[in-house]
Amino acid sequence: MCAQYNYKKACFGGTFDVPLHKGHEALVKKAFAVSEFCYMGVTSDDYVFRKRKEGVRDFKYRKKNLVKYLDSKKISRNRYEITKLDKFFGNEVLDKKIGIEAIVVSERTLPGAKGINILREDFGLEPLKIVKVDTVLAKDKQPISSSRIRAKEIDKEGKITKSS
Repeated sequence: MCAQYNYKKACFGGTFDVPLHKGHEALVKKAFAVSEFCYMGVTSDDYVFRKRKEGVRDFKYRKKNLVKYLDSKKISRNRYEITKLDKFFGNEVLDKKIGIEAIVVSERTLPGAKGINILREDFGLEPLKIVKVDTVLAKDKQPISSSRIRAKEIDKEGKITKSS
């Protein structure tokens, strides 16, 4: 493991709807700052449908857009693997051979990370270190989110686009 990283392997996930916004960017930046290799989960179309998220682009498009973003930030493709999530977490977090050490989350997904750690303990695995990313706020001091962008309340930078 390189001295500059806290972890050899970390994971994080999300819907990563288009466009990627400042909150997504903060999550990705933090994950690659603390870990040599990242497992990134992108929610499947079925998962999105079950969560009743309207207007979300399909999995292939979101994954392609995420790779394009990572390429633009010069993140080497041998530093990550993208998996499809049909539930909150990928099976990689329960595979001892893979050796994931940390999970990078937002405030909103923190409860899920705690749940993953309970499940890991049930499987006789060490809990993952939880690395929390600060919530990125829009100009109105509310969290930036893809749903707010789809509703045209804000843009991907968090600027207000319509009056409330």
